[in-house]
Amino acid sequence: RRSSVTPFNAEQLQPVTQKPVIVQGLSKVQVDLSSPCALTCKSKYDTEQQWTKDGKPIAGPPSADGNVFTKSDRSNEGNTHVINFKQFKQENSGNYELILKNTLGEVRTQGQLE
Repeated sequence: RRSSVTPFNAEQLQPVTQKPVIVQGLSKVQVDLSSPCALTCKSKYDTEQQWTKDGKPIAGPPSADGNVFTKSDRSNEGNTHVINFKQFKQENSGNYELILKNTLGEVRTQGQLE
């Protein structure tokens, strides 16, 4: 007989029964330069996420200057994903997308900062 050891993963806490669902998507926001701002998404059933800006993945924030950082809070009631900007700069303008995934599929939501 062989015994198998399965690694621990988040799905064992909250079984994946359906593909991710977006409860509240990203929005289009007009921001004053140097002001703080954030894009927020609320979701359910996702186990991983990826932010993109203008179609390019945003590498593991925080950014080199600490101005941009992401945060994800997960609970049984749902998940909240936020990308924060301490001071909005012209180069932060663009189209943002959040891709939410689990083993059954993925969903996307788009937002814009200008």
